[in-house]
Amino acid sequence: MTGKTPEPALALRQRDVQSGEAMDSLEAFATALRTGPADPGPVQRPVWISPKEV
Repeated sequence: MTGKTPEPALALRQRDVQSGEAMDSLEAFATALRTGPADPGPVQRPVWISPKEV
């Protein structure tokens, strides 16, 4: 919706999750989320004005 890549993001293959191979990646990702900033601050969003409102 914002045209930006979600951040943070983690892409995993289903077979890696099912087999358990992705466990290290998942744990590292969870740790990064827990230790990251609690409040990322204001987010700039695109503004759209309808031609009927102008």
